[in-house]
Amino acid sequence: MRVGRYWIIKPYEAFGNRAEELYFALLKCRRDGLRLIILKWKWDLFGRVRFRSANKALLNITHPSVVDHPALEIVNYLMTIVLSVSRIIGIALRRCRSLLGFQPKNNWLVELSDKVIGQAGLWGEVRVPFDAKNLLVDWERELDEKVNAQYRSRGGLERDFPVLTGKKYVCLHVRTGGFFKDHEYSAPRNANIDNYIPAIRELMGRGYVVVRLGDPAMPPIVMEGVLDYAHSRARSEQNDVLLIEHSEFFIGSLSGPIDTACLFEKRILTVNCLSMAHCTWYRRGSLFIPKKAVLRNRALTLKEQIDLHLFEICGTGQMVEGVEYRENSADEILGAVKEFLLSPDPGEEQAAFNRYLREKMLEYFHATRVWDKAEDDASQKTRWASRILAAKGSVCAGYLKDNWQ
Repeated sequence: MRVGRYWIIKPYEAFGNRAEELYFALLKCRRDGLRLIILKWKWDLFGRVRFRSANKALLNITHPSVVDHPALEIVNYLMTIVLSVSRIIGIALRRCRSLLGFQPKNNWLVELSDKVIGQAGLWGEVRVPFDAKNLLVDWERELDEKVNAQYRSRGGLERDFPVLTGKKYVCLHVRTGGFFKDHEYSAPRNANIDNYIPAIRELMGRGYVVVRLGDPAMPPIVMEGVLDYAHSRARSEQNDVLLIEHSEFFIGSLSGPIDTACLFEKRILTVNCLSMAHCTWYRRGSLFIPKKAVLRNRALTLKEQIDLHLFEICGTGQMVEGVEYRENSADEILGAVKEFLLSPDPGEEQAAFNRYLREKMLEYFHATRVWDKAEDDASQKTRWASRILAAKGSVCAGYLKDNWQ
């Protein structure tokens, strides 16, 4: 939401969504000459009335555009009181829905605040219906210069993790689904850590400490040279952010930490990628390899996946009936890591792939209603168009050669 010369970011989001919105908000502030106000919860509620807001530490990033003013403390307390009361009333009404004769919204003030703050404006003016030809932001040009968001200095890391003292390290996150107790729609993003072991050994052989991010629900890794942060007593929201900020680069699957790596403008290698639209990333030198999409026991080529619109933009991983996803093999992951370590500029084949994906995605958006409400449809399409138009990375050249068509 624009207030005078300010833009406001809401505090209640998942880790990745929050990082994404902070990143695009900083771009917007630079583009439009705005300052950024970041709203923060002063406390959270308990049980079913919690907002379940992941990693509030991320709200403490610093940047010349971010406003730091004592009066914001009062605003944050008032906002927390109002929205917490709304949460309680919404749940009470839902419990009485049989008496009311209708299904009330769970949290009407939160939904109202979403509309007032107007997050869709982060990705440019939203037009209903969406029209790819009228996107107002030159996203390709927008990312030529870094925004340089910061969190904290590296000093605290070496106190909590002596193994990192004087060492270069890389963050690795392999989603398993235990953190959110996955349902069937998000489970296709998960992967098996065992297939990453040869790649981990390759990284250690190149002198990197491998920091495995995650949560205690993940299977442990017991390897010399691996910091299994997922099972560390020093796990905290602060260290989640700090480790990503100061890593050399990031290797991950589609989950919140990877968007945080984008916020700190890291080069990213995504393996077991479910969404080609989501993985070409904003920094040159970033690479990805997707999971194998299988239809009627036949692995689809990359071109077929794009032609079938397997962009995975709705979070389900099941946009075409009968399509299944198979994880990348250990050899594929190792090959991707070796290519990534060379930091190659994208070749002509990779550039052609990006152009083809971009054209097909925008054509699909122009012709197809993806989200139910017209406003949501236009807003989400604008968001996803910004991602694909801002892409500076690409699919790994070796994987493209073997799987294009």
